[in-house]
Amino acid sequence: MAEFTTAYFVRLDGIGAKRIGTRLQLLQRTASTAAVLLCFEDLVKSWCHRRVFAAWAESRLGLVVPEWAAPELG
Repeated sequence: MAEFTTAYFVRLDGIGAKRIGTRLQLLQRTASTAAVLLCFEDLVKSWCHRRVFAAWAESRLGLVVPEWAAPELG
């Protein structure tokens, strides 16, 4: 996991925090509903790209990406 996280941070840093931040701001201004970041990885076999991106966004952009709590069924 640490190796993946480091490589993913390097890749996102290569794109640039300013560029990603600008695109997220544009999405926020133009979306008719809230944006949701999803990851469909099997956490038993892999890691969650969304959680790693959220950690990167918080450290580089000061952006908090909260976990979404699904409503209770029943």
